[in-house]
Amino acid sequence: MKFDNSANCRGKAATLLVSLLLIFGITVTGTLAYLFVSSGLSSNSFRAVNVNCEVSESFSGSSKSNVMIQNTGDIDAFVRAALVLTWEDDNGNAVNESASLADLNINLNTADWFCGCDGYYYCKTRLSPNGFTPVLVTSASVKTDCDGYIAGYHLNLQILSEAIQAEPEAAVNSAWTAVHLNGTVLEG
Repeated sequence: MKFDNSANCRGKAATLLVSLLLIFGITVTGTLAYLFVSSGLSSNSFRAVNVNCEVSESFSGSSKSNVMIQNTGDIDAFVRAALVLTWEDDNGNAVNESASLADLNINLNTADWFCGCDGYYYCKTRLSPNGFTPVLVTSASVKTDCDGYIAGYHLNLQILSEAIQAEPEAAVNSAWTAVHLNGTVLEG
């Protein structure tokens, strides 16, 4: 009797191949299952912030007083303000008459604010969300002996404010080049 070893070898090879495929499949499936179970969910820690501010002021006749700025954003911020003056006619149209702070009886809080070389007034301290600055303009009224008033015009004093996030320090220093942040205080 004669045995055919080729059929026997083919059967062993097929069994070996099926065994290896099963081992590979079980290993890959087990590894993937482990990765899915052990990795869990991760949350995105990025949060967009809102940096914003709003002017708060009081009027009494032709006087403006108690000018403060509120941080209406959701992050600590520094603020600055521009005092913009224009002479206007009775209809509120700007006229060609030069206006300046010299046309006002004005009391500025220079203990908590300073004027930068760019003409903006900077609050020295940072504001928390919903916080107010110290008063910038305690009171302001038009001088009755200046040219615009004598010509019959009305002086319009607008306070324009800007806010910038307090951190990182480099953001403040690069955006507002007329000042620099020294720890937690703005300086000119």
